[in-house]
Amino acid sequence: MQILAGSASELGDSVYQSLIRFRYEIFIRKLRWRLPLDQQAARVETDQFDTPHARYIVGLEDGQVVSCARLLPTLEPYLLGEVFGWISDAPLPADPHVWEVSRFAAAKQASPDAGAALFRHALAQAGALGADTVVAVTTVQLERYFRRHGIWHERMGPMHQHENDSLVALRFQARQQGALPCRADGIRCRLEPSLLRVHQ
Repeated sequence: MQILAGSASELGDSVYQSLIRFRYEIFIRKLRWRLPLDQQAARVETDQFDTPHARYIVGLEDGQVVSCARLLPTLEPYLLGEVFGWISDAPLPADPHVWEVSRFAAAKQASPDAGAALFRHALAQAGALGADTVVAVTTVQLERYFRRHGIWHERMGPMHQHENDSLVALRFQARQQGALPCRADGIRCRLEPSLLRVHQ
């Protein structure tokens, strides 16, 4: 699996368009999130946090997007702080050393553990951008996924029911064991059986 990291402009229009179409397939078609009708017509998924401040982690296999995540600095508007702050008992960060990860997904047809590898890479990328800590709002199902794959995290408050989902706010350490050391200026990597190689 090849992993790309960067802003929308750094990824380039072709990769970014493939990314937001992949997000449509996962979040709107599969998970049935309710999002604006114009996005459904265009078959893409974006929100108000897809700004020039966002950094994207994109996993590709055979040229197709199979996994993704988004990083947002907490000094700018972010999902947990703006929309789901009520599920966190901890103070909501606005700190250059804390970033948020959101829009994490992996396709079923992706290689085994590709999702966990990409998520660790997202945490490492946040570390390269100056983060010590990464926060997220996610489901308890994904929380169990992180636990199964040995991705350290802790809750920032109790579970809350929201529509059909059981949500939790989580805190992660950046630069966790098993992640590739990353640069802040965008990288290309290839995931091989037990090795991530950087391609400048």
